[in-house]
Amino acid sequence: ISDGTSTVVAGNEVSAMVNGSGTGASFYMIRDIAIDPANTTNLYIADNCTVRRMNTTTLAVTTIVGSTVCGNTNGIGTAASLPQLAALAISGTILFIASAHIIKKVDLGTLLVTDVAGVYNTSDYAEGIGSAARFKSITAITAMGDYLYALDQTNYRVRSVNTVTNEVTTLTGDGT
Repeated sequence: ISDGTSTVVAGNEVSAMVNGSGTGASFYMIRDIAIDPANTTNLYIADNCTVRRMNTTTLAVTTIVGSTVCGNTNGIGTAASLPQLAALAISGTILFIASAHIIKKVDLGTLLVTDVAGVYNTSDYAEGIGSAARFKSITAITAMGDYLYALDQTNYRVRSVNTVTNEVTTLTGDGT
């Protein structure tokens, strides 16, 4: 807003995961947000162990993936359990979600959650394909074309993930 003021469009002072519209919705622990470039009315929110979608027109907030119980079970929508999320990125109809050690993807058409790379609760460094790759602390991701780029903070590296083959390589950084 040009005069420096801000307005709450969703959420309130209650720390909880409650679906609703505008200030009738509550958030628990927001870590990241991503706007869908193909449908800018969809804003995706990493809220603890869930992905929530806010309609930017109606301000309706809905949990679409995960639940209040953290875990690592692939599945569809709220039947999937997710680790505590750190970052989001969108490429086409895929929403990539990252926790400290694992990257997953959500098909936005079906809400199917599957693993891309890394292993849940396994902190290390390794290049490889899918679960052979290791991350120590992913804190940010971004998508471009068939690649996802991840900041593996405590490995002091920027990692590249080929989203077709799930191969993880290091772009830059030597671990120090």
